[in-house]
Amino acid sequence: MSIYKKISPICSLVVIAASCFYLGTLFDQWPYHYTTLWNYPTEAELADTIKHYVSQLETPNYIQYTYWGIFAVAVIAQVIKSAQPPPDLVYVEYGSLGALVLSAAVYVSNVRFGALSAQAQVWGDFTPLVNMQVVCASETIIVFLIFGLALIQASMFYASYSEDRLHAEFYKREMSEKLAKLEKKERELKKKGKAE
Repeated sequence: MSIYKKISPICSLVVIAASCFYLGTLFDQWPYHYTTLWNYPTEAELADTIKHYVSQLETPNYIQYTYWGIFAVAVIAQVIKSAQPPPDLVYVEYGSLGALVLSAAVYVSNVRFGALSAQAQVWGDFTPLVNMQVVCASETIIVFLIFGLALIQASMFYASYSEDRLHAEFYKREMSEKLAKLEKKERELKKKGKAE
């Protein structure tokens, strides 16, 4: 059994767990996304959204380090899986790694920058509403990227599990047939021994 086959399911579970963690934190912000993106938010709702993102910036550092630590573990697991994947999984593994990197890039370039703009109340050429819509749309893009990543990794984990189960059943059936042939041969030899 190759090293990839041994470590791949563990790395898949790590990526799935990290993806589920991030999906949970992003779905928690869905009320802000919904009112900002798909409704016409009132001044109070927009102020709540701005306050929400500013309060995220003002959380203690260990919480942000925890987020980045979990993300780093997911990236390391995906890099391990992408190091020497089987030829039929090359594009899937590289695509999964690309989705992780792209989600980090979208977060840093849009979400984090937009939250810092909200904290400083510096909007540039845009209104506060447009700025918050960019932040919320970027987080929605991240949700789709991470959900797709979790779905792909779960599918690969299940495929690996199914393949291992089918191999085990095949070998069990093969061993049963060999054992039955040996028992039949043994009985025939016993009959020959009794006949002589």
